[in-house]
Amino acid sequence: MFKKIFRFLFILIVKLVLYPYTFFFQNVRFKYNKNKLPKGNFVLIGNHQSNWDGVWANLMFPFRFIHFIVNDELFRNKFGRVLLGSILQQIKRGVSINDISGVRKLIEVKKEGKNIGIYPEGDIAYWNTNLSITTAIAKLLKGLKLPIVFVRIEGARIRSPRWANMPYRARPTYSLNRVMDIDELGQLDVESLYEIIKKEIAYDDNKWQIENKVKVIGFNRAENLERGLYVCPNCKSFETLHSKKHTLGCEKCGYTVEHNRLFQFVSNKNDVIYDNVNDWEVFQTQELYSSIDSNIEKVILEAKNIWMTHTSERLPFSYKKKVKGNIYLYKNRLIFDDLNQKFEFRFSETYQEALNFKQTLEMRLKGEVYRFEKKVPWSAYMWVRAIRYLKENDDI
Repeated sequence: MFKKIFRFLFILIVKLVLYPYTFFFQNVRFKYNKNKLPKGNFVLIGNHQSNWDGVWANLMFPFRFIHFIVNDELFRNKFGRVLLGSILQQIKRGVSINDISGVRKLIEVKKEGKNIGIYPEGDIAYWNTNLSITTAIAKLLKGLKLPIVFVRIEGARIRSPRWANMPYRARPTYSLNRVMDIDELGQLDVESLYEIIKKEIAYDDNKWQIENKVKVIGFNRAENLERGLYVCPNCKSFETLHSKKHTLGCEKCGYTVEHNRLFQFVSNKNDVIYDNVNDWEVFQTQELYSSIDSNIEKVILEAKNIWMTHTSERLPFSYKKKVKGNIYLYKNRLIFDDLNQKFEFRFSETYQEALNFKQTLEMRLKGEVYRFEKKVPWSAYMWVRAIRYLKENDDI
């Protein structure tokens, strides 16, 4: 009983403190669109744009508390386990493809009459659109048999881009767009529900920004863009872009653009090739895939002065045990060479590759997590895209 009272008071105080901070300093706005939450427990489904999404969703509904599925990274230390696990009772995602503990916890939370929050994308997109989702989310929701609350957040990627060190002041908007009751859920098959989920969480923050013309407030709007933009659109060379304050330029050909307060690229020379990151991303993805195809029997990518560290999937990282070396990407493996020893990561044995934090390449295999980092800006994002392309096309 004491734990329940303490937890209730803790959440109440946190909400009272965070709401004015969210409204006045983060400039977040909530839209309910005349929709009301179900009286009983429900599942909240939404798109994923920032690390604050779960907090904002709970502030949007002040008299309800939502238990979200969260990354196992947040449970790696004692503080995270106590705060997120014991006090806030969030649901830890399974640490491996065979770990179903997260699903078991979901069922337990449902039986206790509590609300569940799921972001089907599972991660935050690097740019301003959705990550792909599978029909597994529709199967899960059919199995839970709870009303579904659909929310969509827009403008959060403008506020806190994945490549930037610090957030900007923008205008994130959280909208309650639809509530699906049990009867409607029961009438839908998995494929129909899957299509509804995709439609309800679909967004394009660049399009939203063009329509709403929100002027961001903040310094160094282009700084570190080379973490995500890795091909010059003018000379098509890789990793020659360099940022400084509001300017992004190519060190090889001199092509230069400014990143303005509307988060669009402009130039006094009127030579802008792509005025937004979405179009630039389409171009550079095509260039990356073409480069991989033409160098498939050679070293596809290489990066020097990389720090490698690793740990078990269930243990915290010890960043004191770093090893410095170079990494090389081949068609079926990644090699880390510290000049004394070579570590080989075959794609047939790795079951996850991901971008962690701002510029950390993470790979998982055999119950171990390996991370590759660099002190100066580099595009770990490009490496993730390249590895996934090779794994998806392992017959090339």
